[in-house]
Amino acid sequence: MIQDNLKILVIENNKTIRNFIKTNLILNGIRDLRFAENGVEGFSFLKNNEFDLLILNWEAPKLEPTTYLSNIRERTNHEKLPILVLTSEPTKENIQKIIQSGATELVIKPFVIKTILGKIEKIFTAENTIQTREKNASKQPLICEKMPKIEDFINKKSEILIVDDDESNLEIIENILSNNKNYIIRKVDSGPKALQIFASNRPPDIVLLDIMMPKLNGYQVCEHIRENPLFVRIPIIFLTANNDPNSVVKAFNCGGNDFIPKPINPEELIVRLRNQIDLKAAFDVQQEKIDLLMENAHLKKCLGK
Repeated sequence: MIQDNLKILVIENNKTIRNFIKTNLILNGIRDLRFAENGVEGFSFLKNNEFDLLILNWEAPKLEPTTYLSNIRERTNHEKLPILVLTSEPTKENIQKIIQSGATELVIKPFVIKTILGKIEKIFTAENTIQTREKNASKQPLICEKMPKIEDFINKKSEILIVDDDESNLEIIENILSNNKNYIIRKVDSGPKALQIFASNRPPDIVLLDIMMPKLNGYQVCEHIRENPLFVRIPIIFLTANNDPNSVVKAFNCGGNDFIPKPINPEELIVRLRNQIDLKAAFDVQQEKIDLLMENAHLKKCLGK
């Protein structure tokens, strides 16, 4: 359970992400929030206010990430301020810099809100306070040898959103996928209804999207989804009877990940869906590895290694 009396500063230049974080933290009872669009503005907040947590975009403007965190701890009254770093560039070099800078937690963009909430809860549970971490460090083994494998993730449950204005097509696709117990199926019959789901707190893991629909066609739905940087990694597979080269190119240009012609071949659908889920699992493995590297770095610091 997250404490509702936390005072949090968010340094994030992307307005969509700022609003996403704000809305969901308020929904979870955290209302004492401050927002800065760049490092200079954020540093001013930190010098003149006390905060319980900093959520920091590593790529924010007017911010030199390699020295920014140390300046916060040395030049403001926040020596032990927990810092949750967000990054869209999880290169080996960047991850190493973030760990060395003393960040508390690291999340790769795009993210779902449950990841952020989980990190906040972890930071503020009694077992993870700095004092307790230091006290128990000698009792904990270093955990770098426990790195996860992709097999640990590809068999997790995946929520699949099927979007098609034809009820019979919805039923056909659901029947094809219903034998897989790891699939949670959601169905909607229009583009606007699909976007409503993305506006909720529970976006799907993957989308099967018809192109020819009234109100909003599949291309338009895909473009709306891709406008939000938090959803750029959610796989979108187009389904359509228009399998001419122009339609295929347009599907990829607007942000689609794959394209399946109608009538749907069940085996092709299953294989293409599996491929996209495997790619997403690889991203999840990367986040899990980073979590373990961060924990290992904290333990080494506490042990003075």
